[in-house]
Amino acid sequence: MASSVDLPLNRRQQDVAKKSKNETEKQTNGSTALKPKRKKVAAKKKPAPKKGSSPSSIPEPTDEAIRIRAYFIAERRLQLSLQGDSAHDWIEARRQLLEEARAKSF
Repeated sequence: MASSVDLPLNRRQQDVAKKSKNETEKQTNGSTALKPKRKKVAAKKKPAPKKGSSPSSIPEPTDEAIRIRAYFIAERRLQLSLQGDSAHDWIEARRQLLEEARAKSF
């Protein structure tokens, strides 16, 4: 006995009905459904170093870079017959490299 009374549809039948309704609307409109717009997230910017900032913000030169600079300082010192030793050459090389890095950052 089939009656003409509409019975409530179960969840699956409701989903299928909605899906088919959306597909027919797409076909009649000739366009795809609009996607919700996503908000753009701004990229995080690194703060610019301030003048007079702490020396820890400047990267420490590598031992290899200091070693090479100290070698050339020692060569020049020996050519000019200046007093000094390798420890002072190392300290001077490190100072020069830090100074150059500081000048590049500003």
